[in-house]
Amino acid sequence: MYDDIQSEDLTERSYNLTCKLKFFLKTVQDPHTNDGKPYERKLCLLVPQEADERTRFLMAWLPEVQSEYYELGAFISYPVDSPCRLSIHRAPDEKHDRHYLFVMTKGVEDVLVRLKEDTIIRIKTLPASADSEIDHARDTDLDIEVKA
Repeated sequence: MYDDIQSEDLTERSYNLTCKLKFFLKTVQDPHTNDGKPYERKLCLLVPQEADERTRFLMAWLPEVQSEYYELGAFISYPVDSPCRLSIHRAPDEKHDRHYLFVMTKGVEDVLVRLKEDTIIRIKTLPASADSEIDHARDTDLDIEVKA
């Protein structure tokens, strides 16, 4: 029985996380907005709060092997109520001093940037194999790509 637990892919389970919303300003340039001139864009980070579930999540998604980041899907509860794509990043870096999730879905970001920093956001991660659920994410009117 112990061998079954060790061989289980822990990225195939869902994790319920409570996160604090943080913002990061980045200078971007998009030919479709601001006449193509560079401007500051507010990007969204979700910082998972201390809890046993956070520890299990980090152990599953941030293994000992160093990697720049991993992408995963999640469902973000009210006020977003939408699946989205996130990337999980190791701390510390220039954006935050703790592990965080970067919001990659623009339609979801459009909702989150209207909230106050430190707002509590609840998310449920999707199993790694449920990536197709992200196709149903909230849409945006803008077509802007920003690398974290």
